[in-house]
Amino acid sequence: MDTREMLAIVGVTLAVITAYSLARDLTDEPLGLHAPQTGLMHVQAQVSAPHR
Repeated sequence: MDTREMLAIVGVTLAVITAYSLARDLTDEPLGLHAPQTGLMHVQAQVSAPHR
């Protein structure tokens, strides 16, 4: 296998993984299930903690 072919395969694989990851983040519904928005709560907790 040529080096260019290997780099092309790796590049396409990374592009597919990135696209899938971004699509999951945008929908927040992996496999059709509603995912809890714990990330947003975690960020809000970090922002509000110094104001106590």
